Amino acid sequence: VKHNGGACILPVDSDLNAYVVRQFRSPFETIMLEAPAGKLEKGEDPRNCAIRELKEETGFVSNNVIDLGTMTCSPGYCSEKIGMFLALDLEYTGIKLDEGEFLNVEKIPFKELLNMVDNNEIVDAKTCICILKAARRLSNELI
Repeated sequence: VKHNGGACILPVDSDLNAYVVRQFRSPFETIMLEAPAGKLEKGEDPRNCAIRELKEETGFVSNNVIDLGTMTCSPGYCSEKIGMFLALDLEYTGIKLDEGEFLNVEKIPFKELLNMVDNNEIVDAKTCICILKAARRLSNELI
């Protein structure tokens, strides 16, 4: 499967709360907890996509977007790669969801997110990897 790719971004405020979204995922017939994310437009830079999705899905803009690298989703059958980012220095400006998009934003302490990954309460791969990579960047604040 040829795929343009995507980007995800984990917003974390100054009190070390993360903002994630719950949305229905039809392949699994369940609601999943995920980092805000979206598909790349053809030729779009993953950073720009992540910043756009941050604003659309959470209503935040960030004055400090940190690149956490790229993950290859399922190289056995799909070319999709996802750029991952950490958003700090947040400012709330209002949510602007795409037409037909339904999700709920949740504020969760970052340490709790780590436990949720360990306890298999968060199963979305991009979100798990993004949380774990962000934890390494935030390690001084988390200790």
